[in-house]
Amino acid sequence: MDPDQISWDALRTLISQSIFGGKIDNEYDQKILASLVDKFFCASSFDQDFPLFGEKEDEGVLKMPSAKTYNEFDTWIKEISLTESPMWSGLPNNAETLVNIRKAEQLVADFKVIQAAGEDEVIKRKKSGEKKDTGKAKWILILQKKCETLLGLMPEKLETMKRTEEAIKNPLFRFLEREVTVASSILKKVKNDLAALIAICREEAKWTNELHKIADSLNQDKPPETWLQYKVHLEISAAAWINDFIKRVEQLQELKTQDDFGKQGIWFGGLLFPEAYLTAT
Repeated sequence: MDPDQISWDALRTLISQSIFGGKIDNEYDQKILASLVDKFFCASSFDQDFPLFGEKEDEGVLKMPSAKTYNEFDTWIKEISLTESPMWSGLPNNAETLVNIRKAEQLVADFKVIQAAGEDEVIKRKKSGEKKDTGKAKWILILQKKCETLLGLMPEKLETMKRTEEAIKNPLFRFLEREVTVASSILKKVKNDLAALIAICREEAKWTNELHKIADSLNQDKPPETWLQYKVHLEISAAAWINDFIKRVEQLQELKTQDDFGKQGIWFGGLLFPEAYLTAT
C-alpha cells in the first residue's frame, strides 16, 4: 500500500485519543503520547532508513529495516547487534548516571536525618566558669538557631487588599488580590510554624506530628511541603526559599500601592501565579 494513501490524521487521532488516550488522565502523559504517535505514525516511517529514535545522523541509531513480514521483523530483532541504550526509550545517554546521582543525593539526605536523630549527646555550656547541663540535643540547638534566624528575616505582615465595588471590576485588581491573600496566608503559616518550633526548642511547648515533619525538612535544609503552595524549583533549599518568598512579598507590598497594579512594570517570575497575570492583562 502506498503510505500516502493511509489516513494518518485519523489513525493518529484514533490511537492518541481513543485506544490509549482514553486511559490517560495526566496532561503531561497525554502530550508524551501525542508526540510519540506523531513521530512514528507518518508516511516517512515506511522509509528504510527511518530512525526509531534520535536523528539519522546520530551515532548508533536504530533504523527501520527493509523487512515486510512478521518473520522478517522477528529475525531482524534477534540479530540486532547494537548495545541497548537509554536513547532507545527517548532518554539521554547519561540517564543512568542521572539516576545514580539522584539516588546518592537521597542517600545523603537520609543520612542527615539519621545523623540528626542520633546526635542526642548533651551540650554543655559554661557560665562564669561553671558547667551547666542544658539537657538539649545538638540538633535541637541547631534547629532553634536556624528558626530564630529565619523568623527574624520574615516581614512583619502582609495586609490583604480591601475590595470596593469599582475595584472588583478590574481584572488586575482581582489577580493581585488573590496573590496578596495567598501570600499573606503563607506568611502567617511560616511565621507561626517557626515560632512554634522555637517554643518547642525552648521546652515551652510540645511536639506535634506536623511540626516533626517541618523540623525534619528544615534539618535537611528543605522547605516544608506545607509551605509550598506555589511552584518553585524542586531542589531549592529552605534558606533560598525564605529569601525568595520575602522578595515576592516585598513586590506585592509595592504593587498594592500602585494605581495600575503593576501594569507598567512587574517581576513576572516573582508572582505566585504568573498565568493569572497573563489572563488579567
